[in-house]
Amino acid sequence: MNWATQFKVAIAGRDAEKVMQAFEALPPLERLSKEEAQELYDYLEQGIAIVEEARKHGSDEIVKFKKVRQFLKTNPYGGGNPV
Repeated sequence: MNWATQFKVAIAGRDAEKVMQAFEALPPLERLSKEEAQELYDYLEQGIAIVEEARKHGSDEIVKFKKVRQFLKTNPYGGGNPV
């Protein structure tokens, strides 16, 4: 699968990990035609949005886990065992 197809699949699936894999599979930029460079630019714009969204979602999940952990530490009905 070439780099353009990898980006298309990653973007269609909104998969941050696949976006990173597509980025790593890029050929040397000097080999790209002007059209390919523009296509890559467009894919990178969309890929950055997907990676940022995934990172934000991940940090939101971490905050939720920390809140649950704090609740369990302070909840008298939580068995008294600090997590």
